[in-house]
Amino acid sequence: MEAKNVYERLRSDFITEETHDDWSFMTLNEFVCDEFKQQHNGLVYDNSRVIKRVFIVTFPDEALIETIINNNSDILIFSHHPMIWSSLKSGIPFVDIPVRLVSLMKEKRISFFVLHSPLDVYGEYSTSLGFMQALRMKYAGNFFQYKNESIGVIAATEYTTTASLSDYIASRVGHPLKLFSYGDAEITGGKIGIVAGGGNVPEALEALKECGINTYVTGVTKIFEGFKPSADFHEIAKKYSINIIGATHYSTEKWACMNMLDYFRKIGLGCVFMPGKPDMNDL
Repeated sequence: MEAKNVYERLRSDFITEETHDDWSFMTLNEFVCDEFKQQHNGLVYDNSRVIKRVFIVTFPDEALIETIINNNSDILIFSHHPMIWSSLKSGIPFVDIPVRLVSLMKEKRISFFVLHSPLDVYGEYSTSLGFMQALRMKYAGNFFQYKNESIGVIAATEYTTTASLSDYIASRVGHPLKLFSYGDAEITGGKIGIVAGGGNVPEALEALKECGINTYVTGVTKIFEGFKPSADFHEIAKKYSINIIGATHYSTEKWACMNMLDYFRKIGLGCVFMPGKPDMNDL
């Protein structure tokens, strides 16, 4: 398929003015398209005239990108994030894709397209909805607005305590979680709030409090040095007696990327999801 047609279809289906993002801390070098420099979403590296296949990643981890590059050409790498997640980094926990790999992508005619906020906002392929579906829970509403778009989902659960819910989620993602018991162990009203990925922001809990819900599930719960909202997040949770369950950035957002397999197949492109690894330092 012609690359320009793939890009235009993705833009048309996902990108709006409300989903413009902020990756100003990324190195916007000569390889980066003007489109991404302006919107911080969409086409990052435009290296292909024809797209033979799509490789989907949650994060452009160095090892994953290198594996893809070494074995392919005339392809598209689709990612939820334009940068590599690095939870041990102080401040904003992201690092650039190494320039040597970006240069190889150009040589091998490999383009790179990113949808970050367009997948975070509520919709068919959204991260929070995808995680809720992976947990086999029923949709019960939305909460937490970002630029007039809903981010979080409210899910109905049959689990009555935070401990039993945490054990169940751990069985679905395949690794231990972290439970912060800041409130009543009984789940209020059989409902929980979910924001996949980096939902460790105070505004999400402020919104959840208005819904009368006392249990919040997200990906990242770590307090990052140099990122005050991550510390304020826990203080707000304590203030409002909201329990927090952390399941890692990757394990809460990979489901949306896996769901994108269906999207690309529907538009006639072969595709494969490249699994990454959860970072337990997120918790």
